[in-house]
Order: sequence, then structure tokens, then C-alpha cells
Amino acid sequence: VLEVHPLRRSATLVRSACNPPLWLCPLGAPLALLLLPKAASTSLANWVGRLDGLHGRWAALRAAAANGGDAAVRRLLEARFSNFSKAVVESLIERARAARGQSVSPAERRSTVVFSELRERTGALDIVPPGFDCPVCCQPSAWQTKVVIARHPLARLVSYFGMAWVGNPRRGNFSSWSRFPTWLMHVTGASLVPDVARAFGPTDKYHTRSMASWLAQTSDGEEVVTLRHEHLNADLEQLSATLCQRHAFCKRLPLMQHQRLESKSSVARAVP
Repeated sequence: VLEVHPLRRSATLVRSACNPPLWLCPLGAPLALLLLPKAASTSLANWVGRLDGLHGRWAALRAAAANGGDAAVRRLLEARFSNFSKAVVESLIERARAARGQSVSPAERRSTVVFSELRERTGALDIVPPGFDCPVCCQPSAWQTKVVIARHPLARLVSYFGMAWVGNPRRGNFSSWSRFPTWLMHVTGASLVPDVARAFGPTDKYHTRSMASWLAQTSDGEEVVTLRHEHLNADLEQLSATLCQRHAFCKRLPLMQHQRLESKSSVARAVP
């Protein structure tokens, strides 16, 4: 899912289908990347888009949506896929409209949007690109180096609370930073807080699950290269050297840009 917002300078992939136990596998490098929530997963997915040359296609969709909405996206897709059948083109157009499409009932639209509360507050627009323009999911093979980004557990929880709870009226009394310590006690299992439990849903459980549990489910005991969230680009230099040694892939990997949902930041910046 691409996020389109007038304050954001480029189209940003904010949801990928390559969630655990699937891995994100760029075609442009012998890598398999595990997208862990609140551990630079958005940045990683967009980095893979640059590796595979997808950002130009995303930029075209963003420009069409920003300048002419769904009608302009329709014209773009009709021109691009003019050699396809009318049924296929209509399917791509309907897919691009995401939760705004006729195939999604009004009652279900909020549940299909990436963090619907954030979208409603910011006016950001979702577009689902054609499958041709999406990063590839896979189960890792021997010729790929498995990679995961590690982030301090407290930093992950702070980030998620600020994104999904602070300022969200649906969270009741736990929509301000003053309630974070109590929320944290509940999430870490130190103390059961009924008010938090009532507002806690599957999405919350997914985003606050520990890194250790994700790896236990997906790694099968095989070696996984760990990149530190706080030092991503420095660690990417070492990863480049590892790929050259293991796979004779000696092309330098690009720097990673930090991407966040538009509700919290409208600027992409290099990760320190």
C-alpha cells in the first residue's frame, strides 16, 4: 500500500504483503529481509523498492493521485496496461482504490485501511499498486543472506504508543503520554490493566510482539545477520562486505532513508 500525502515528497510504501513468516526478497541483491513491526519495517520496504527500481512507478502513481485523484490514477493505469484485457485493467483500477473501491463495503472500509485513525486525522490517501510494482515475498533459500533489524524493545514500544495511541480518541483514557507508564506495564506483562486490555486489539498485539518471539517463529536456527536500528547505514556497509564475500555480490548497497507514517513525519531523512 502506497501512502500519498501532499506534504510528503515521494510515494511511500506503508504496508507490504511480505509479513512474517514470509520474508521480503529483493530481486536486485541476494537478501531475505524480515519485516518486524516498529523496527524500521517501512524504511526497509522502501529501501527494497529502490534496490529493485520500483520508486519510479510509485512516483507516477503518487503524482497522478496528488494531481487528479482516482480519476487520474485510472487514466494512468489504462494507458500503461492498454495491451491487457479490459477486465484486467478494471481489476487493477479497482485494486488501486484500496478501501475506496466498490468491492469494499462502507462498514468494512475503516478496518482495511492502514491505521485508519491516522488517515482520518491527516488526510493521507492509500493506493494499492499493481502486483508488478510490489516487492517480492519469499521463503529464504541458501543463496540468500537472511537479515533482520534489531531495535531497543523500549524504543519500539514508545514508537508504537506515539503512533497508534497518543491523540487517538478510540483509546479512551490512554490517548496521552501521561498514561504511557501504565500502558507499558500492561504490554510487558508486569501488571494487568483492564482499561488497556479493553482497548487492545490484534493490531496492537502484532506491533508489540517481541523480536525474540518473531525470530523463534521464522529463523529455524539458521544464521541471521542483525542490523542495528540506531546504526543502520554503518551496518549496511558491513552487510555489503558480507554479500561480496559470500555471494560475490560486490555492488555497494544504497543508504537507507528513514520513513514514517505521515501522521508523525512528512520528511524522509537518512538514518543515523
